[in-house]
Amino acid sequence: MDYKYDTDNEENEDSKINSFKDDLKSTEKNEKNQKNEKIEKNEIREDNLERNDSDNSFIKINKDSAFIIAFLIIIIIRIGMWGGDFLRDYFLKNDNIQAQTEIVADDQKDTTELKQEEIISNTEIENIEEIGDIVDYEVTINDYQLDSWRIFYSDDNYKYVVYDGVLPNTINIAAKLGLETDGAYSVFSKVSKNDLLNKLKNNKKEEALDYLLTEDLQEIGAQVKGGIDIEMWLNSWNAKGYTPLDYTTMTFSDGSIGYNIGKKGSTSINMLDISSEEGFNDSLYFPKVDKNQSNDYYGYWLASPSSLGVGYLITITDDGSIANNFHGFYSDKGIGIRPVIVIPKENIEKQGDEWEIKK
Repeated sequence: MDYKYDTDNEENEDSKINSFKDDLKSTEKNEKNQKNEKIEKNEIREDNLERNDSDNSFIKINKDSAFIIAFLIIIIIRIGMWGGDFLRDYFLKNDNIQAQTEIVADDQKDTTELKQEEIISNTEIENIEEIGDIVDYEVTINDYQLDSWRIFYSDDNYKYVVYDGVLPNTINIAAKLGLETDGAYSVFSKVSKNDLLNKLKNNKKEEALDYLLTEDLQEIGAQVKGGIDIEMWLNSWNAKGYTPLDYTTMTFSDGSIGYNIGKKGSTSINMLDISSEEGFNDSLYFPKVDKNQSNDYYGYWLASPSSLGVGYLITITDDGSIANNFHGFYSDKGIGIRPVIVIPKENIEKQGDEWEIKK
């Protein structure tokens, strides 16, 4: 039997084999592509997870930072609120920076530490009934009536009659004394402490202060001072029966003195808060001023130097302190002058509830 080779069949077989190979290659390629896609998806997923973690960390850091910043802002605001009043009161009571930088006076040069004297009991405690009594006296200056006067102190020879308020600058007494003025009451000296002190004591018999004396008072030899001194102020306070106060003196290297104040029997200091004492409500020591101008008033000068420094005088402030201020102190709330008329005892007598001046 002749064997016939079937070429067509052989071609068909080859075609099938080739087709199979192509299918196999296609399958392998697809599997490879799927594997690559899976790897790529995993990489993308991991990348996204890393980004999410980074974003979450960033958000967390931002939240923490925001909390810290907010907390610090609150602290700063609170410190500002707490510190504002303290700083304002401190500079108002103890110094006027503008005045100290603008005024260069000889009495500012001595900053030597003071030496305190050993005497610790100087004031008197004597009950003087007439202290605080009204005196029937009136003087008009520049159409302004000064008609409220009271007995501040009394000794063997004189009655010391104080104006029951603080002199308004509208009457020009301070200006005529050669002192600087500002606002309704503020009076100060750009020259020196001694300039202000001498005019408060009227050591040079200032003509300007004589405007406070009527002709009748001048005829009987009455004198006038621009301010009360600390010794008389304390003796008057004690005589009224309030908590006894006392003073000591301190000596500067140039021989001048300054006063310290304290409660009797205790350590004296250069500033004393007595706002809790009964006497704080007594207008003889803490006078009330015109309500329309009360925002311009802070206190009044005493005719006595302070131990705080060579350029400082003692002041009585409306918040209840025996304090001290630089001679050139001026501000929106000023320190004024409160004059005292010294009347011979034989020329003043009590009539009913008031005291009258006689020739």
